[in-house]
Amino acid sequence: MKSAALLLFSLTSGATLTLAQGGTNTVLTQCRDLAETGNFVGSDEVLVNGKVCKVQKVMPPPPTQAQPAVPPTTTVQPPTTPTQSLSAASAVSPSEARDTERSSQPAVPSTTSGPAPAVQKPLAVPNLPTATITFVTVRNGNVTHLMPDWAIKWVKKNEKKYPGVRFQTTGEPIAGARNFVVAFSASSAEVQGFQPVTHTDTSTSTNPVSGSGTVTDTQGEMWNYSYYGTVTTTTTTTTHENVPYSISSNTLYVSAFDERGEMVAQRWHVYSTQSGGNSANALGYNLGNALAAINAKGHMLKAVVDGLVGKGK
Repeated sequence: MKSAALLLFSLTSGATLTLAQGGTNTVLTQCRDLAETGNFVGSDEVLVNGKVCKVQKVMPPPPTQAQPAVPPTTTVQPPTTPTQSLSAASAVSPSEARDTERSSQPAVPSTTSGPAPAVQKPLAVPNLPTATITFVTVRNGNVTHLMPDWAIKWVKKNEKKYPGVRFQTTGEPIAGARNFVVAFSASSAEVQGFQPVTHTDTSTSTNPVSGSGTVTDTQGEMWNYSYYGTVTTTTTTTTHENVPYSISSNTLYVSAFDERGEMVAQRWHVYSTQSGGNSANALGYNLGNALAAINAKGHMLKAVVDGLVGKGK
């Protein structure tokens, strides 16, 4: 029994030793007598000293190679001697060696000492607005992203006077910029009352007349005469009364809000017209309001924008 086991061990060691020279190790397993199985040898079996054994190849583990302490450079270096390699390895500091083991990557030794490189700041985007003004219109409780025609004309005429300010009706707020919303709204009111009015009426009437008489001249002679015709009479009547009148007022509001929804500026102008009442008073009232309304809208919007972003050029 001992001789059989020794034979199997020697056969296995011999096969392994012979095939290991080719780069692989082999192990012989499931050995049997050739005569007991009809002298049959399988494709994965070998015949060793009258025994048939299965051959199992075992690949050797790949050799572990130490990572180089210094990564290869593009410069071609002459072959180094073992002494030079040993000197280069000993030049690596312990801290660099620990970093190499943690990252499993070649450590790059520092050739010069100096401050750490400064972190570059992101480049500023050119033409980035410093402020945005978004216009909306409030009508019957609804907010729409629209501008009145007069406001559109004002922006086209004056937007170049405000560099860095973007005028828009839609758009998202810009981070880092001052963002405002300017809302246009209006309210209407009517006042009624009475004014004293003086009326002058003139009437004319024509009536027939006739008669006769005697005229004496300077010499004492007498003349008899008669007449027939019409007489026109003009009558002027003056009356005083209180006549009703009404004043219709439309107030335009320009309100500015910041990003928190707080009102930061507001201007308004009242446009009024009178109908009825004393005609002379109504003419003067309407003429005065028409003169005050000239460029009132533009002045009002300019005052709001100047208060938000500063006076334009």
